[in-house]
Amino acid sequence: MNARFLIFLLALLPTIPANADEPMMPPSVWETCSPSGEYCARLDPVENSILAYKPGVETIVLWRAEGWSSVAALADDGEHLVLGYEGMNLIPVDHEPDMEMLIFYRRGMVFQRIALSVLIDSAALQRTVSHWYWGDYLGLDANGHYAVHTADGKEFRFDMTTGLPVR
Repeated sequence: MNARFLIFLLALLPTIPANADEPMMPPSVWETCSPSGEYCARLDPVENSILAYKPGVETIVLWRAEGWSSVAALADDGEHLVLGYEGMNLIPVDHEPDMEMLIFYRRGMVFQRIALSVLIDSAALQRTVSHWYWGDYLGLDANGHYAVHTADGKEFRFDMTTGLPVR
C-alpha cells in the first residue's frame, strides 16, 4: 500500500463521526495534512499541543500552539487550522449553548471561536441514549472552506482565513 495513501486514510479516522453513544477511542497523537499534502499538523493530547510543519528530508516547523481535538483540518497555506469539538457529533446533555464547536488558528494563535448556538438552536438537537446529536464535521471543501452539517439540515462553510461563514 502506498505510504501517502495510508497516511491519508489514517488522517481521516479522527473525522469519522462516532455512531450514537459508542464509546470514543481514548485521545491519542495523530496528524492531519493539508489537502495538497504540503503541510501537516501533529496533535498531541498529553502535551495539549499542535505542531504545524512542512514534511520533507528536513522537517520545517511552521508554528506551535496549545490545543488538541480529535477533529482538525489544516489549510493549504499551512498557516490556518481549525479544531472541532473533541466529542465530534455528540455533545453532553448538560451542554452550554456557548460551548465552542470550532476554534480557528492563524500561525498558532486563536483568532475565531464559533459557539454551538451559532450553528444550531438547542430545540433542533436530536437526543441519543446519553447525548445530543448536533451535526457533523465535513472537513475542507474544494474551495478550502471548512464545512459542517447540522442536525436540522443546515450546512455552514467557514473561510479558514477569517473564521467567518461564507455564502
